[in-house]
Amino acid sequence: MDSFIQELMASGPLGIIASALVYLIIHIQRRNSTESRDKEISKLTSDIAELSKEKELMQKDISYLMSENTSIKEDLKEIKNTLNTMALALERIAAKYDEK
Repeated sequence: MDSFIQELMASGPLGIIASALVYLIIHIQRRNSTESRDKEISKLTSDIAELSKEKELMQKDISYLMSENTSIKEDLKEIKNTLNTMALALERIAAKYDEK
């Protein structure tokens, strides 16, 4: 690209104007691409922050559900023990009625 601009400048005043226009066009394109890239980076950064926050909230939900699951298992064990105790008591009562 530099050699192209040098050739334009060497061809006289018209070449200098043409090289200035080429430089101006390249400068504007670079500025526009920089602005769009900066906007995209900003959007991606905010998206990453939002996803990070969502991940943290999900981890808290998972921890809560895991602790709930543990307490439910303990409750089920207690219910099972209670039902076993009731079954034994009913068997004893039934055995007393069978003796009569």
